[in-house]
Amino acid sequence: SAAPASPSHMADTGDYPSPSHKPHTFGSNHAQIDTAGFFSNEGVFNVAIFFPLLVLVAVSYLIFLGVFSALGYGVQVYDELEGHYGASFGLVSLGVVVLLVMYILDFSYWKGQVLLTCRNIAIGTAVVLIFIGVILSARKYPSMPICAYLLLVPAYFWLIKAKVLPDVPASEYLGTLGAAVFTVSIIGTIVFYSWAATGNWWDDELERDIGEDIGCTFQNDTQVANRGSGSGPNDAEKADEDEACLGAFMLWASPMIYSFAGLMGSVALFYLSRMVRSKTSSSARNGLRVFFTIFAMSILGLWIAASIMGAESGLANVVVTFSGAGMMILVFVIVRTLGVKEIRRMLESVAAIKKFMDSVHSDWARAFFVITCGFPFGGFLLLSMVNQIVRVRVTCCTPRPTDREECSWYLTRVFHDIVERMKEWRWASVLRKTIWWGIAFVTLIVGVGKATTLFLSWLNDVLTTFPLGATIGIFYFVGIILFLLPPVPGVPVYLFGGILIVNAAQDEWGFWTAIVVTIFIGWSLKFLAIAIQQKIIGEQLGKMVWVRKTVAINSTSIRAIELILSRPGLNLPKIFILCGGPDWPTSVLTGILGLNIWQMLLGSSPVVLQSVGPTVLAGAFLLRADDGGSWASISSLTLAVAALLQSITVMGAIYFVEKVAHDRKEELDAKPNDREVEAAEIEDLRRIKYYQFCTDWSGEGFSPIVKGMQIVAALLMMLSCYIIQFLGNRCFAQYALTDTIDEELDGNAFNIILWPHGWGALALFAASVFINFLVGSYGSHRTKSSRMKALFEEQSKGLGVVAAAGAEAE
Repeated sequence: SAAPASPSHMADTGDYPSPSHKPHTFGSNHAQIDTAGFFSNEGVFNVAIFFPLLVLVAVSYLIFLGVFSALGYGVQVYDELEGHYGASFGLVSLGVVVLLVMYILDFSYWKGQVLLTCRNIAIGTAVVLIFIGVILSARKYPSMPICAYLLLVPAYFWLIKAKVLPDVPASEYLGTLGAAVFTVSIIGTIVFYSWAATGNWWDDELERDIGEDIGCTFQNDTQVANRGSGSGPNDAEKADEDEACLGAFMLWASPMIYSFAGLMGSVALFYLSRMVRSKTSSSARNGLRVFFTIFAMSILGLWIAASIMGAESGLANVVVTFSGAGMMILVFVIVRTLGVKEIRRMLESVAAIKKFMDSVHSDWARAFFVITCGFPFGGFLLLSMVNQIVRVRVTCCTPRPTDREECSWYLTRVFHDIVERMKEWRWASVLRKTIWWGIAFVTLIVGVGKATTLFLSWLNDVLTTFPLGATIGIFYFVGIILFLLPPVPGVPVYLFGGILIVNAAQDEWGFWTAIVVTIFIGWSLKFLAIAIQQKIIGEQLGKMVWVRKTVAINSTSIRAIELILSRPGLNLPKIFILCGGPDWPTSVLTGILGLNIWQMLLGSSPVVLQSVGPTVLAGAFLLRADDGGSWASISSLTLAVAALLQSITVMGAIYFVEKVAHDRKEELDAKPNDREVEAAEIEDLRRIKYYQFCTDWSGEGFSPIVKGMQIVAALLMMLSCYIIQFLGNRCFAQYALTDTIDEELDGNAFNIILWPHGWGALALFAASVFINFLVGSYGSHRTKSSRMKALFEEQSKGLGVVAAAGAEAE
């Protein structure tokens, strides 16, 4: 049992004052976690299987280490792979075709020894073909061997459990396997750093030695293939050389990445074994929180590992590949271990996740599914259609459906049921929100990412001849303007300051002194932005009912945020919210809530360590990249640290808001609602319902041409987002804050957009927005129709439209 909360205890557990400022003991009973059983080793470690597992894990590690790293024979293997990319594509395609044919023939329903043997041979053959193809592509895609290792090892571990240790309890197997993986990873880390310390540390000389062996081109001690020009054709010509140069670093760093991934994986196995052993609600709650946090940290950790001593432009693609591999590993391990039903039960025991799962039925969630998974889902529908034809007409390999009704369907039962449920969606609303999701994505990637970088690099070039005082003054002015733009984060501003001010001041003040001064300038700029956003913008916006309604001021989550931020002094929940939240929305929200500005500045003060300091350092170190050595790599590392700290604060903010909203729900709900907002919400819900009624596809007189236009607009937006997301290197030229438009883009800023992919994607985006505008105008015209108003009033009588809309909004 927990002791009564004292003031010091409150500071440690996240206790907050109630709105009436009466003494509270929040956290004394809820914040204490029963870890005695959760962290116990009982039932999760088996000495008898530890050493056999240690040998099996070490064998897989040594095979990949010997074949695909500079520590082994990676350079020779890499050189032998020259010219085999065409064969790799063919092998992977053949393996995928084999798996697709197996799916179409319903291999999971096959019975009998002969069919089962054929199934196993076909699956094994497909896996081998894909694996060989992936390995042969290492010359063009250097990250593929590591990703193959990360994807195959979990399957290898599952095979050991199924074929070698079937009688060992799952919790013991996972716990012992985690210990074996941890041991091998520690040994691998020691071996790698011992090897690196004997003259093999990453530097220009080692980069040249490995790079020249695998076809990297160097000139005047500079790697020629680092960057392509934004002016067009040269990017494609240099792509192979760029990947080859990246391959040199991947060969050197792969043992470190294998080891780091193993360390994170062992911790994940540790917690997963305890989740399997103790499936109570509290264990599931704590286990899931820790497990998903570790997973997120592992992805960010891989980014840091790949950044140390060799960050190149191509590593952004490597990070994306690692992230995809990590996602697949997580899904594979959890599903194979716990099962779908148990996963759902555990997830629903966590309030925040349950709320999210309930929200997937909203049109915004459905629209997010459409824009992210629409094209793959369409592919699965085609496969299901072919699968159904085989089920109905081919009986040699799969039993014919016994249900006569099912035989008349075009899709298999699973997809038929999904499509039938999707038919009930309000597709006009879903597609409209799909387009808005796309607009938000393109705005962030192109508008915020590319345009901000272009503008700041141009300003950096212009200010090189200005006096130091004028440079600092212009930086301050531009920084405040950027902070006042809602989508723009603070990171590019701090990075720009590290490049601009340090470059202007280092001759007069010295390099390190210039960095310290720039950090304090960035810190004061952040504080000034907070004051303006809260006092001038937030408090004025808070007087407007529609603004308070938009931020959902009556919701439990906003009340929880207000309760956390109202607590005086420094505490982790307040720091996580103020430092982890997006700059503009967070500060403006504190103004809308009428919070104390001095307390908000105090709670935001750690941002100097969390974001300002590391980002300014990254910009300053980037200036020294031309000096040789590891300056560029250190710059990437400091940016990775800033990203890691940002992720920690964001996850911490989400955790504390959810915890307060859950543990003090009754107290938060007891707070009186904002009556003006409440009335506006009711009226707004009625207006939304009326607009949905007027734009519903099944509504009276709705034009089929407009329906087709809305479908086309959504498809164009999806295609635009897919091209930008998956072909980003072909859409936009590589361009950094330290570059100049004259040198890198031939004096034309629009050359950052490459032809045809970049311009094509933006043309699709513009066409989608224009068509959506026409559809919206048609919908607005229908809302003004007296006929539609009469029909809506008639349908609304006795149906409680407003109440139904309110329940739907909840």
